[in-house]
Amino acid sequence: MMEERAGDKKPCFQGEFDTLNAPLAGANLIEAGAGTGKTYAITGLYVRLLIEAGFLVKDILVVTYTVAATNELTDRIRKVISEALRVFKGDAGADGFIAGLSRKFPEAGERATAIERLTRALTDFDESAIYTIHSFCRRVLQENAFESGELFDTELITDDLEIREEVVDDFWRRNFYSTSPEFAAYALNRKIDPRSLLRFSRNSHISAGQRILPEMEPPDQERQRRIVAELKGKLAELRGRWPAFRGEGASLLSDPALKKNIYGARVAALIAAMDIFLAVEAPPLFPGDFFKKFSSAYIASSLRKDTTPPQHPVFELCQQILSLSGQLQEILEGRLIYIERELMLTLAQELPLKKQARNVQYFDDLLLRLRQALFRKGGENLTAAIRKRYKAALIDEFQDTDPVQYAIFAEVFRTPGNVLFLIGDPKQAIYSFRGADIFAYLAAGREVDSVYTLTANWRSDPVLIKAVNTLFSGRKAPFVFPEIVYRDASSGRDNFTDKLMINGTCEPRMKCWFIDGEGEKPLSRGIARPRIAKALAAGIERLIVSGRGGNATIGKRVVQAGDIAILVRT
Repeated sequence: MMEERAGDKKPCFQGEFDTLNAPLAGANLIEAGAGTGKTYAITGLYVRLLIEAGFLVKDILVVTYTVAATNELTDRIRKVISEALRVFKGDAGADGFIAGLSRKFPEAGERATAIERLTRALTDFDESAIYTIHSFCRRVLQENAFESGELFDTELITDDLEIREEVVDDFWRRNFYSTSPEFAAYALNRKIDPRSLLRFSRNSHISAGQRILPEMEPPDQERQRRIVAELKGKLAELRGRWPAFRGEGASLLSDPALKKNIYGARVAALIAAMDIFLAVEAPPLFPGDFFKKFSSAYIASSLRKDTTPPQHPVFELCQQILSLSGQLQEILEGRLIYIERELMLTLAQELPLKKQARNVQYFDDLLLRLRQALFRKGGENLTAAIRKRYKAALIDEFQDTDPVQYAIFAEVFRTPGNVLFLIGDPKQAIYSFRGADIFAYLAAGREVDSVYTLTANWRSDPVLIKAVNTLFSGRKAPFVFPEIVYRDASSGRDNFTDKLMINGTCEPRMKCWFIDGEGEKPLSRGIARPRIAKALAAGIERLIVSGRGGNATIGKRVVQAGDIAILVRT
């Protein structure tokens, strides 16, 4: 159903975005990092659409992702329209963009038309279409109830937790009440319970018809039963042989051939651990970490040079137990993945039905329903109605989009005759903030007509900008995907004075911390995270201590300890 552009050509990179002169046509992507003037570009495009295209405020859709951002954009756009009106009426005071826009229309007749259009925009500004993504979807569904198949009196709920919890609890009862004791114990040991599944469900967004990977067959429970029976038999055998072997085992593990840092003085503790493990009538199916040191393979790998490992049938028996235990763990872990996959499918099927029965919908349901309405049979009528209602769309913070949102924008506005500008930063999309999907962003980058960039950073220290450029531009594909290109930024301010000073000394704009690994192996996450946190906390503490003495400043403003404490908390 999505219309293809003529020739389906590759997007053309146009370089730096010129807010004053860029063509107001087609589908466009503006790559803009933090501090590069995204809001400035949006307000500029909005005013140009009013003056140059002759659109009314109700014709221009502006979408962002939070209520706060919507309010800020509304205020900024109104102020820019007011400023432009003053300049076109003869006021000389204006920023570079408004002054340049005024110079584009030197003729009296052109200026009179611009004044008329700007005046009408201010008069009709209450009709402006500046929405959050959810507000936009809700308005479209309500205004086009017939075309979308939406009920007129559907209640919008701010939280679907109660309904979601009902589905999860039913799912838990169906899948865990009659399951095998081994799987139930394994799941509980992994802290899988209705509460954790509920948390998982809230972080997993899927709608009916979407594909879930990995695609899996139901777990082989017969194989699980065979392994459990064999494992229990081996453990019973070990329990029976242990009393007679205990003393000999201690002697064998004290063999000088074995490395002392692994065995040696630790043998007594290992024997005690095995005593405790086998003290119960039915030992656990998953032995602790100590158990591997009784296995023949581990013993053979712990030899001193040019020696022979001690051998005994009990060591071979422990090796068999470890192998069976590993196989069982693999099966049970696969069942957990299968269970989570089934939960996602269940939620995709049952949540909409329960909400429909209660005639309610949640914020994310608005997006799903609009997408479904656009792509089902007869959806072209809804598409045409939205295109007729909005002639241009400016999508702010586009890096926060997901496949559902992008499908809506692309279906409606990526077509000849419509104006579409997507403004965002692909580097931020990597972090999946607010459910963002980097692949939806990359798809947009392939399907638009033109790609622009904003590189002048108006917020950061020029020295820091240079350091960041050096860090990323010296590496090929620094963000893994070749489509995410790092473009060197520049400072938009000639007289940047907001420098961090401590005790009269200017702090380095960027610090690189190197944490040594252990030999040739990189540090594990569990070790690296506390070290990084400790180093970061020490740096923050230094700022707080300086702030208390009144010696830390940014520009001319003294940094108080409370300012930094708030920064730490957020």
